[in-house]
Amino acid sequence: MVKTNRSRRSLDNSDSQNKKSFFSERIFVIFTYSCLVFLAGFLIYGYYAFIYTPPRDTLIQIDSQSYNAIDISREMGFASVYKNEMNTALESLLSRMPNLLKNEYILNEFGAQLVGTIDEDEIRFRAVKLLSIKEDSYKENSLILDETLSNIRDKSQISRDRILSYAKSTIIQERLKGIFSEEVGTTSELVFIKRIDIDGEAEAATFFADYEAGQNISSLIDEYNKVIQLQEIGWRIRGYTGIDIPLDVNSLDLNKLSGPVKDGRKSYFYYFDKINKDGLVTEPILDSYSKMQIYNFIQLQIPNINYLELNVDASLGDYIVRESGKLRLALGEQALENINQEWSYSVR
Repeated sequence: MVKTNRSRRSLDNSDSQNKKSFFSERIFVIFTYSCLVFLAGFLIYGYYAFIYTPPRDTLIQIDSQSYNAIDISREMGFASVYKNEMNTALESLLSRMPNLLKNEYILNEFGAQLVGTIDEDEIRFRAVKLLSIKEDSYKENSLILDETLSNIRDKSQISRDRILSYAKSTIIQERLKGIFSEEVGTTSELVFIKRIDIDGEAEAATFFADYEAGQNISSLIDEYNKVIQLQEIGWRIRGYTGIDIPLDVNSLDLNKLSGPVKDGRKSYFYYFDKINKDGLVTEPILDSYSKMQIYNFIQLQIPNINYLELNVDASLGDYIVRESGKLRLALGEQALENINQEWSYSVR
């Protein structure tokens, strides 16, 4: 009888241990799977939040048109090949993309109201020139343009409409230049612009301090002749010195120095060396004036658009440059292989 009770207690203990072991293993399995599920969820979230989403977040918004990092990389790749930017550093081009996109939008949206109707044939022919398609070949077979547009779309995902939109904006800009050129007579008040280049921050600071202390430009040029370079910009219409020159230069008086324009270690100073109150307006002078007026026109329209530009962080900037570089190579190769296109040295 004693042995039987002990046996039962032994069996009960064994069952209890087995149950505990079973539940422990079950808990371990559940815990392990829970950890794996959590880890998988964490990785998926991390991929979505930090890898998948950033290139697709809106970086530039112009009214209803939005551009993310993928869009901008495509625009840059296209611009570097087809907008005479083949030799431009992509990092430098990235900083200009917001203005390029904004200016094109404003020209198409508001400039078109001033220049009249632009028919489709004119836009297509401008696209032929933009893509360096042989004009004789296009006249013989207009489908060559459509084939080229399809090839570009396949290589870069830049659509036909996007390219034709840019072609249209160049026509509008050209017509606006003509309109603004008509405002200027054969003569106008001109200024001859010179620029002083100084390589070295300390030298530039000392030079400008001496000027502010009352020393005139001629004596400064003589004193600092070993550390400066003197550049002649040329004649410009007073008040419209051009978009390549800081705007505050327009308000300078004769032989008065502009503030320093810094570019790394270099500093640039502008001044008017001569004034001609009735100077002859040549084509280069007129071209500079027209570009300045187009710039002013664009600036006046900016308040009329809903514009949002977000800052591009370093990682997104690297992404855009890297992807646009790939597109530049692909588009450049496609263009050079296309027998219907003729390319200048800048593409090679």
